[in-house]
Amino acid sequence: MDSRPSPSPSPSPSPSPSSPSSSGVVVVFNPQQSRFQTSDGLAFLTYHIRPSSSGSSHGSLDLQHTYVPPSKRGLGLAGVLCKAAFDYAKEHNLRVIPTCSYVSDTFLPRNPEWKPLVGKSSRAAGL
Repeated sequence: MDSRPSPSPSPSPSPSPSSPSSSGVVVVFNPQQSRFQTSDGLAFLTYHIRPSSSGSSHGSLDLQHTYVPPSKRGLGLAGVLCKAAFDYAKEHNLRVIPTCSYVSDTFLPRNPEWKPLVGKSSRAAGL
C-alpha cells in the first residue's frame, strides 16, 4: 500500500467541472489567483470576495477587472467569464459588486436577468 499523501486537488472548474459553456469555452475557477479564467489562462476576470459587513451570512463577490488579450477579442470571452462569475455568486449565495466597467456597463445591460444579484455600490446604484 502506498503511504504517500494524496496530492491536493487542483482548482475545480466552475460552474461545473470541465463543462464548457454554451460557446464551448471552459471557464476555470482559480482561487489561488482570485480569478475566473479560460482554460489557457489568457483571458480572465479577477475578483475579491468580501465578507458581509452587516452581520448577515451574505458576502459579496467584487468583480474587479476583465481582461481578454487582443488576439481573442470579439469571441464573447468576457461575457462567458462574467456568466461563470455570476453563476458562482448565485451558487454561493453572494451578492455581486460590479466594480469592473465591462461588467457594469456592458455585461449587465446586455444580461438584465443577473441584476437581482447586484449589491449596492457606487457603480451599481445606477443599474
